Amino acid sequence: MFKMLKTLVLAVCLATTAMAQIGFKAHVDKVQAAFEDEFVLTLEVSVSDPAMTTTPVPPPEIVGFRVGGSGSSVEKLGELTIRRYTYALKPARSGEVTIPSYKVEFKSATGVDTLSSDPIVVNVAQPRPSKDSKVSLAPIFITAAIGAAIIAALLFRRRKKAAPIVPEVDWKAEAQAKFAEIKRLADREDFREFSSQAGKFIVGLLEKANEARLTGYTTTDILRWMEERGIEKEIRSHSQELFAFCEEVKFSSGKVDVQSGRAAVANATKILELILK
Repeated sequence: MFKMLKTLVLAVCLATTAMAQIGFKAHVDKVQAAFEDEFVLTLEVSVSDPAMTTTPVPPPEIVGFRVGGSGSSVEKLGELTIRRYTYALKPARSGEVTIPSYKVEFKSATGVDTLSSDPIVVNVAQPRPSKDSKVSLAPIFITAAIGAAIIAALLFRRRKKAAPIVPEVDWKAEAQAKFAEIKRLADREDFREFSSQAGKFIVGLLEKANEARLTGYTTTDILRWMEERGIEKEIRSHSQELFAFCEEVKFSSGKVDVQSGRAAVANATKILELILK
């Protein structure tokens, strides 16, 4: 039995811009995984100028994986500042699955540089059927049958009682009230917290308006779903700009530009108006 390689470094890019050194490498914690396994993709960025901002640019499409949580950390190593961006991935199918190339933008006072990684191939094993599936399901069926019998008996005994009237919740009014709270963050120029809450709010709004499940999908997947679903082009355009702003703020270390923040507020406001009209 061979020893499984735990870490695969696919790309190491080094460059010098002006008098600042920059570097970028991408790797995963495992290249062979079971179908149910979750593994971690790490983008490791190094800069010699701590004032330089770095922004990962995800590929336009990630096929064969479900993207879970993400995070970032910063470490000082001599004269270099090491920033790590992590993504939790879970296979959506078996076989050879490829993580496409990522890019990282390095922004300084003198301009913008971009470094790219190579694609990463992960071998995903076939899911194993459970030997005890038939046995383990029996208690569930018995419990469900007993529960259904109890519920039926209670409903039969109370059939003559009038059902209580539950007032219908106006979700559109709730959405407007929620966005008013989020917008107050932007009024205080707390655009970092605004971007975090506004992105989730718009995704939830799209779910409610279209009776869909979008939580856990990447913004690229959501935009592609919107196009396939036939969502109004103007909504897609404003959503794309808002999501791009949220991604940039999430993975940047510098101060958020006020003008960009106000443009994001305008995009979120327009999306809300178009969905609720």
